[in-house]
Order: sequence, then structure tokens, then C-alpha cells
Amino acid sequence: MHRDLPVALSPWPCSLPGDDLDARILGLEKAVGTALFRGILREYGRANQPKLIRDAAIKGKVLQMLESATRGLDRLEAVTQRLDPNTVKGLLDKLQVPPLNEIADIKILQTVVFGLEELADSDQHHAA
Repeated sequence: MHRDLPVALSPWPCSLPGDDLDARILGLEKAVGTALFRGILREYGRANQPKLIRDAAIKGKVLQMLESATRGLDRLEAVTQRLDPNTVKGLLDKLQVPPLNEIADIKILQTVVFGLEELADSDQHHAA
């Protein structure tokens, strides 16, 4: 009787590709932190929860940005281990950004990572 309905209109629960995206998106919250997770959801998904994003392409973009943030945080961790904590604090103060664990915007994360990597690279050249 409901055989010809599109999957999205079917009265039976089923696993949709969007459900998988929701799970993958939610799985990255711990990796990126709550502030950055919510910031990316709001900016790219225009929602507070993945399940509220209806368009699969937008969910895909959110997932892509969260994965990018994860890589950025890995780079941030690597570069902060190479620098003096005062140097890191100095750059954060100069850029007028929040402490590293409170960054809620991927563009700010990118700016901080690039700035710290540049400082670390210039420190290596001066030390050589």
C-alpha cells in the first residue's frame, strides 16, 4: 500500500543517509569541543542540532567543516608544543582571540594556527 512512497515519506522508520551524517557530525563534537562544534553548526548548518538540518548537502558541508576543524586542532596542538606558552599567549592577545579551548569559529582557528606556525617556523630559522 505504501510501496510507491518516496523513502522520506514512508511511514516506517528507516536509516536514511541523513541519519548517518547526523551520527558522524555528533561524533565529532568531543573532538572539536562544544564551542567550536556549535559555532560550525550555526554558521554552516544554520541550526543548533544536526537533525534540524534538512538538506543533505548542507549536512555534508557541516561534516566537512568539522573534519577540517579536527585537522586544524591537531595542527594547533602540534605547533603549540613547539612554542613557548608566552609566545602563544602573545599571539592570542595580539589577534584579540579567546583562549585556545574557547575558540568557537573555524576562521579564527585557522588564523591562530597559521600565525603560530609562522612563528614556529621563524623561530626554527633563527635558531639554525
